[in-house]
Amino acid sequence: MREFFTADRDCTTSYCSAGLIDSPMLARGLQILRDVLSRGETLELPIVERIDANLLVRIVRIFGEGPDRFAVFFEAEQTHSAIEAAAKRHGLTKREIDVLELLICGQSTREIAQRLRITSSTVIHYVNSLFHKTKTHKRAELVSYVYQDGPESPREMRA
Repeated sequence: MREFFTADRDCTTSYCSAGLIDSPMLARGLQILRDVLSRGETLELPIVERIDANLLVRIVRIFGEGPDRFAVFFEAEQTHSAIEAAAKRHGLTKREIDVLELLICGQSTREIAQRLRITSSTVIHYVNSLFHKTKTHKRAELVSYVYQDGPESPREMRA
């Protein structure tokens, strides 16, 4: 499961993935964002909070849209752990992680560029960097690699 929405400081949503539309999870995510904002924790973003045993909410600031734009991701703990492990294992930059997260959501180059407020060429640069660092060649292979390969994967032992 990987759903997200974007919102501004007053919690007005500007984008909502299909699985969240008219969902109680959207209201829950907005409440968590309000709580984070009221505690003044936006300088410490990203913030990850557990909703239940297997579900996490991660709040990140969207750069390039001013200081008051946020993305709220709902993710299974497996997704969060897999991305963290890949980032650590391969020395991914913050922006590479941002692109990887949106790739996992199934976003196209154009959609990632719009969401991150960067050019499509820049997205392609980050995707190619992800391919190089993970020794993958296709987006589907990259996503599969993130979920399936552990710290001592056969791929890394061959390298």
